[in-house]
Amino acid sequence: MLEAETNVDRARFEAFGRPGEVNVDGSARILSDDRLEATFLTADLRWGGLVRVPFPIGLFRPTGWVDTLFLDDEVRVSTGDKGSVFVARRQRGGGD
Repeated sequence: MLEAETNVDRARFEAFGRPGEVNVDGSARILSDDRLEATFLTADLRWGGLVRVPFPIGLFRPTGWVDTLFLDDEVRVSTGDKGSVFVARRQRGGGD
């Protein structure tokens, strides 16, 4: 098992013609070749450059895991401990 590293996940969206994003900060550690454990520390919702709503998830320190089912240079498919399926595509062009 490797030591935990801090990470930030960001999901961008558009609603009512304005851009927004959900940011989640936490720590992650590798449990095996295909399993990652994540503990979520903070989260917020930002919308249209006008609104920022923090969520106090750090009080509960929710923890879960994801298993990587498929991974290549473009796509990652994972499943979570609560049955969710995640499909992520790598952003090209130097985006964060």
